[in-house]
Amino acid sequence: MANYAALQSPFTLNVAVAGHRDLWPADQPAVERALDALFDAARALAPAVPLLALTALADGADQCFASRWLDRRDAAIAAMDAAQAAAWVRRCMDSLRSSDVT
Repeated sequence: MANYAALQSPFTLNVAVAGHRDLWPADQPAVERALDALFDAARALAPAVPLLALTALADGADQCFASRWLDRRDAAIAAMDAAQAAAWVRRCMDSLRSSDVT
């Protein structure tokens, strides 16, 4: 089960995806494998940092993402509406533009 107390950490690794609302059933297994690989990479990148999924929970890819994330039972999830998601993406992009990361 997710350790929600860990969210008191000063850091979280936020993970979000964007995808189509109409996932073809034949594509579902490949999408799930790709999501699992993403989650494994995020966990390996920061094994001691709490993971937080951000999603609008729209039909299709968003709900597939949320379902796979919750199946892992080691992370929390936050649902956002479209305006919140857009604002979050803008903040992230502004932060990347202003950073010295090369």
